[in-house]
Amino acid sequence: MDAPVDDTYHLIIRTKNSDDLPDVENYIRDLDRKGFFRDLIKQGKLTVEEVQKLPFAKMCEIFFRREHQTLKSGDIRIFKNTGDYSIYFDSGE
Repeated sequence: MDAPVDDTYHLIIRTKNSDDLPDVENYIRDLDRKGFFRDLIKQGKLTVEEVQKLPFAKMCEIFFRREHQTLKSGDIRIFKNTGDYSIYFDSGE
């Protein structure tokens, strides 16, 4: 029997209101500096449930992106293998 395929790419943090993006981005930047997401990965705890415990989570949708799932401008991606993050901006092209 084949093992299940993990088709998730990265954790997405999407603000419900675009006005909240700067605050959430600053919070993510601080967590990144402290190595928070890398520590979660080392502990095997980079889960939606763990991230939903953070104070900013009420302002966001948090989920793992799957293959072919579209990103939206302003989505914060936490890469599940490294804990690094980036913010996706649609160039409109």
